[in-house]
Amino acid sequence: MRITHRLALLLFVVLLATSTARAQEPVTPDSIAAERYFPLQIGNHWYYEGFGEKYERRVLRDTTVSDTAYVVMWNRTWNAYARPPYDVRTYLTLTRIGADGVRYVRRYREDGTLEPEMAAEPSMVYRTPLPVLVPLNAAINDTIPLYADGSQWGYVHVQGGLTAALDGRMKPYKRFYYDLPEAQAYVYMADIGEFSIGGSGLYNIPPAALVAYTVNGVTFGTFPTAVGGDRTRPETFALLPASPNPFNPTTQIGYDLSAVGRVRLEIFDALGRRVRTLVDETKPAGSYTATFDGAGLPSGLYLARLSLADGRSLTRRLSLVK
Repeated sequence: MRITHRLALLLFVVLLATSTARAQEPVTPDSIAAERYFPLQIGNHWYYEGFGEKYERRVLRDTTVSDTAYVVMWNRTWNAYARPPYDVRTYLTLTRIGADGVRYVRRYREDGTLEPEMAAEPSMVYRTPLPVLVPLNAAINDTIPLYADGSQWGYVHVQGGLTAALDGRMKPYKRFYYDLPEAQAYVYMADIGEFSIGGSGLYNIPPAALVAYTVNGVTFGTFPTAVGGDRTRPETFALLPASPNPFNPTTQIGYDLSAVGRVRLEIFDALGRRVRTLVDETKPAGSYTATFDGAGLPSGLYLARLSLADGRSLTRRLSLVK
């Protein structure tokens, strides 16, 4: 009996030591799934500041286009040093992480149609777009050749390790260095996302750095506000393309307001008859999304019109296909 107890105690100690050793095994960048380097949960939000420009991204919702699952991402960029209207650009993209670990995007054109899918980082070679398929699950010390028009332009070198996040926690990261004339680099941090963007070694421009984020319900840093006189304020009045479009039966319509005021968002059919009023109220400056439900309406072309009390208005085409 005493021997049995000793054996049981010895087995317990061995199991405890094994589990402790496993718990203390370091997490390496290569052990992290590609999706964790760019988390696309709804509500995730990032804000960057760079050399003369600022960037903001937010995951709005899920969608499916041609049987491919994406998230709809709201994007905004503006010149930090310009006078009003600050050269603001607001646009939507569809984003996904492919099974190959590559981050793919589709951007909406002004008429609401979608551009073809491409890799997210179109590296610039003397201002010439060079789409590159660089997987986020590429291994540290990998070297990926870059080709365009049948010729090799350069390489992407994959670097990485552990570094401090904005909140001081040590996190695995991967740095994709583009060995090209502009010498760009993109850094992705596990469970946070893109940590720094672009820059140019050729022109000695530092990359844009992450300043604030909300990822998987955790917020750190300070996002831009709409306080009067603040240069981070987006001085724009915009009606974004609907997503999805064509749709059946619902679609989301985003819009930006640069100041408080009465706003109306209405839907008209091809004959100019109003069929829905989605918004009719006073709203503060900010970015909003409204849902158009086409249930009960026939297939066809519709117009979304956003109008302000001062007479300004914008329209977008919508296609309801049942």
